[in-house]
Amino acid sequence: MGERNSVLKADWPSNDRPYEIAFGEGVEQRFQIKFAVAILKAKSRVLPILGIELAGWDVIAVATTPQELVRLALKDTPYSESALKRLATETCSRVNTGNSIYALAVHGLILVCKSPGASVGREITQSKLEDLAAHEFMHLVQFQLAGSASSNDRPDQASAERGPIWLLEGSAQAFANAVAFDRPAWTGRLAAMRKFPDGLPDLNELEHREMRSRAPIPVYFGGMIGAVDPVDKSGFPAIAKFYEILGRRGGWQRAFEEAFGISVDTYYTLFAEMERVNTQGAPLSGWLLRD
Repeated sequence: MGERNSVLKADWPSNDRPYEIAFGEGVEQRFQIKFAVAILKAKSRVLPILGIELAGWDVIAVATTPQELVRLALKDTPYSESALKRLATETCSRVNTGNSIYALAVHGLILVCKSPGASVGREITQSKLEDLAAHEFMHLVQFQLAGSASSNDRPDQASAERGPIWLLEGSAQAFANAVAFDRPAWTGRLAAMRKFPDGLPDLNELEHREMRSRAPIPVYFGGMIGAVDPVDKSGFPAIAKFYEILGRRGGWQRAFEEAFGISVDTYYTLFAEMERVNTQGAPLSGWLLRD
């Protein structure tokens, strides 16, 4: 709506107020300023990189406790208090001594929980903020186009509605790399490959949602490699096209083939066999760039 019919674009909520950032009382002002800059950068890169705009109005809640996240999100979102409590608790449970900030996105909402003592420039770098903001903005795009699966859905149903979890998280990683570090997509792929010295994971085993918690490194970084390979061929807009087609509920395998021009089974085989670097570790173009 609005992408195909420009007349309908006039009714987009994002025309007047594309997003709102709500900060909890425990979030210091310097962090608020730096975070707002990261969000603005992520939002500004959606159209140039993905070729699509965010049509909706999104809420971004930032706090140091789950209780404060719920209070902020309840003001401007349609989610129930019980649903927000579950999401906020999950988000803040990921904040610990080794991870001072964590974010979670659902349709129209990003929840960000940070450690009360963590400050920008020491525990949290500006590039980390930009990476986080861009990753979650990619999820907003995915959910805008394809919808957001319910936590009550069966794994196969969630995959059918949102696509495989490796592509959901991998494409968000790839977009974040492009935004936060202003680098070509293949540079992120090269860095991700170093996490798998014994060989890349099997994408076929990383389709269902529960694998995100069971095997986070393969899902996020193996998924990033899996997302960047098609980007080499078709560009980032093909990722947006995949989720747009997925939103029509025709099945993710069909959406994949239509968006990337290759069947899922064929891609899985080629993914495992493709040579991406030479013997010196320098990047190769790979089969996707060869006619």
